[in-house]
Amino acid sequence: MGNLFKSTYLRKFLISYTIIFIVPFIIFSLIFQFRYRSILEEELIKNTQKQLTALETNMSYEISQLDMIVSQNIINRFLVPFDFDIDPMAANERIDTLNQFTQANAFIEEMLLHYNDTGYIFSSESSFLRPATFETVFEFPEWPMDEMLSDLKDRNTMLIIPKTPVNIYTQQDHHEYTIITYPLTNEGLRYYGNLLFLINENSMDSMIGNAYDNENNYTVILDESLNVIHQKGSLNVTGLDISGLDFKTRISDKGKPIESYTITDRGEEFLVSKSYSDDLKWTFVNITSVSTALHTSIEAQQTFLMIASLMLLLGVMIIFLVVNTNYKPIQSLSNFSKQLTTKAPEKNTQDTGPSHLSLIHISEPTRQESRSRIPS
Repeated sequence: MGNLFKSTYLRKFLISYTIIFIVPFIIFSLIFQFRYRSILEEELIKNTQKQLTALETNMSYEISQLDMIVSQNIINRFLVPFDFDIDPMAANERIDTLNQFTQANAFIEEMLLHYNDTGYIFSSESSFLRPATFETVFEFPEWPMDEMLSDLKDRNTMLIIPKTPVNIYTQQDHHEYTIITYPLTNEGLRYYGNLLFLINENSMDSMIGNAYDNENNYTVILDESLNVIHQKGSLNVTGLDISGLDFKTRISDKGKPIESYTITDRGEEFLVSKSYSDDLKWTFVNITSVSTALHTSIEAQQTFLMIASLMLLLGVMIIFLVVNTNYKPIQSLSNFSKQLTTKAPEKNTQDTGPSHLSLIHISEPTRQESRSRIPS
């Protein structure tokens, strides 16, 4: 075999066949790898945007239900102010109304009715004097009563208090709530109070969890001023400065209702997808680690590379064996022909096949002619 490798022809054949095999194989592998990655990223963007749109749709529906409750009560005058001393039974009517809406909507955990000019607060279960309500019944540690009354008095727009703790007297465990308040008006002439919806954070988390895998996503809902309404996710990306001017400027573009782009933070690539709701004036943002999201697919891609490399090595070995096998007879004939031109062939040669006999038959007259031409 060592002698075979000394042959220039064998080396040429081996190199030629190897190149013919390797070049298309490498080109195909590279095209597949780059296209495979591109397809995966396109699918990731498509799925992320689809999930973000579903989250926006679900949230818009729940908020529209709150809008409908407020509108229905304003139109039907279910919650108009009354004099508690003159008509105490009207308090039960308010309580029953709040209870019906609370029971009918699982998104709402509690409703509070606040009048600007009375000292009572109504819930879906009872009525309370204002000071006692905010000190023992519904305690808002991060929203003091004076501040709350100032925020609610004569307010004519929706107010959202995100993720604030509320201690409710009927619950042993304390929870965090998103509080959404709506102003109540008497035919648009005067704002006489507010309707407060207490949305448990678990409901908000569940809605996001139904759309995204929380272990690999950071999801944030922003209001019209890009203040955080709700956020969820254990992704390392929480270290990103989502309050930064550059980030807010990028996601505040309302000309594109939904878009995706990539950012790099601490050497890791993240996919940022945002969706803007014209109805709510809210922005929904999801941030996903690209490498983590494509982890399984990347492993499959690496497995393909290993298999492709093994196939390449096996192909080269097969080429070598095939070329070596096919070249052996040619090499043997070449060596035998050299012997014929120098001396008579040995009669007990090991290879007495037809090719060798033909060469002997052809070479004999040639040697005799050569000897006759040699001068004596």
